[in-house]
Amino acid sequence: MKSQLFFDDVRVPASNLLGTEEGQGFIQLMMQLPRERLLVTISCAASMNLMLDITHE
Repeated sequence: MKSQLFFDDVRVPASNLLGTEEGQGFIQLMMQLPRERLLVTISCAASMNLMLDITHE
């Protein structure tokens, strides 16, 4: 089941702005995506090694 949410005409205080520039959220997200993917990969590899060690014991 899929759904979408739309927030039209919603005002967000400037103090709640994520990032450095209004309207650039998606671009800022995409700039961080490779780093985030690398961190997830490292975490998964470490978890896999731990599970293999536990299984081997």
